[in-house]
Amino acid sequence: MEKESRLYVELRINVEDIETIQHLLERIGDLHQEVTMLEIDWVNWRIDKLIWVLPISNIFEQILIGLELMINVT
Repeated sequence: MEKESRLYVELRINVEDIETIQHLLERIGDLHQEVTMLEIDWVNWRIDKLIWVLPISNIFEQILIGLELMINVT
């Protein structure tokens, strides 16, 4: 039996200077990479860093879902 192996790429983006969701999406779109994990660290209700582990095509949807959840919580 063959053991399945996967290569994971961790991508960290400094979002300190990002002021709008559009700016964030543009920066992600500029990367042209596929990655696979999404982790969001919040500092004082602001995004401190993003680390994702999913295909780039799903990142936009996941970010918007996360932001919608955050808005609903506050």
